[in-house]
Amino acid sequence: MSIAFVTATLIAIQQPALDAPGPLFIAPLASPVRIEADGAPIDVGADIAHAGPLLADITGDGTPELLVGTFRGVIHVYSNSGTRAQPKWESEGLLQAEGEDVRIHNW
Repeated sequence: MSIAFVTATLIAIQQPALDAPGPLFIAPLASPVRIEADGAPIDVGADIAHAGPLLADITGDGTPELLVGTFRGVIHVYSNSGTRAQPKWESEGLLQAEGEDVRIHNW
C-alpha cells in the first residue's frame, strides 16, 4: 500500500444548515499525491499496511520529519532533504529509542 495524502479546505467547524436559503458551498478535495522517498513511492505494504502518517520535528532542526506508523507497530522515519514547499523524503529506517526499534502495540 502506498501512502497518498488528500487535502481539503476547512469550511466550518459546525454542521451547516442544509435547508438554509442561499447557495451551499462544499470545498472540493484536491487530487491525491503519492509520497516518494529515495525516488520510489513509500510503500508500507510489507508491514500489513494501515499506514498512519504524521509530520513532526523529532530532530529539533526546524524541519519536520515524516513518520509513518504501521499496523505491525513500527514507525518508519523519513527525513526531508528538500524544502517545505518541495520536500524530498529519504528513508532513515525505523524510529528507535535507546538503540531499539520503537514498537507501539495495537491492543
